[in-house]
Amino acid sequence: MSIDYFNIRLKNSIGPLGADVIISQCIATGQPFYCSKVHRGNGGTLYLSPNGYIEDVNVNAGGLSTRGFDINASYTQPLGSWGSAALSFVGTYLDSLNVNPDGNVKYDCAGFFGAQCGTPSPKWRHKFRLTYTAPGGIGLSGQWRYFSKVDRDVLSSDPDLAAAARTAGSDRIKAQNYFDLVLTARIGDHYQFRLGANNIFDKIPPVLTTPAPFGNGNTYPQVYDSLGRYIFAGVTLDF
Repeated sequence: MSIDYFNIRLKNSIGPLGADVIISQCIATGQPFYCSKVHRGNGGTLYLSPNGYIEDVNVNAGGLSTRGFDINASYTQPLGSWGSAALSFVGTYLDSLNVNPDGNVKYDCAGFFGAQCGTPSPKWRHKFRLTYTAPGGIGLSGQWRYFSKVDRDVLSSDPDLAAAARTAGSDRIKAQNYFDLVLTARIGDHYQFRLGANNIFDKIPPVLTTPAPFGNGNTYPQVYDSLGRYIFAGVTLDF
């Protein structure tokens, strides 16, 4: 078993400030640095015509930092003539994910997603696997994948994040559980076959009522299973 603490800091990061940050800081400070990036179209609109937009290009002015814990554990128990059983666990606790797009703005995205925080950053995620291997080389392995709930960043108490309006049905993604199963068989000294299914219960991804910022459509396929049950088969030949 191992428990590792990580504390990573990046200075002078390159990235956009974020449209919400630009608007909120322009209103709060009136600084030309922010307000000059707000371009209004006819009637003061920011989106109804090409003349209305927020200029949000990459700048080399910010910083990122994150800290938390990585937990790894494994155990194998021989079962005599019955073969063996094994457990493995990998988990990450995200204590903080601080984004500092410039010197005036800093917010924590741990446990949030949205227009400012981007893809979901669950505070806790893990993989737990249980494997049984028979004496003849036949194995059965099950895995549980878990992601804790995340809230839309506008629900944060940080005023730098709570600047946008809330949207019903898009404020929270519940905790997600996925279960995988794989059957393996070793034949002789050279062949190993495997047949399995990820997301065996064919769970659909969490769907928001509005487009997912930095996602795809109304969900986040880079975090959650978006295609449902996935069946695979393969063979390995050792020379």
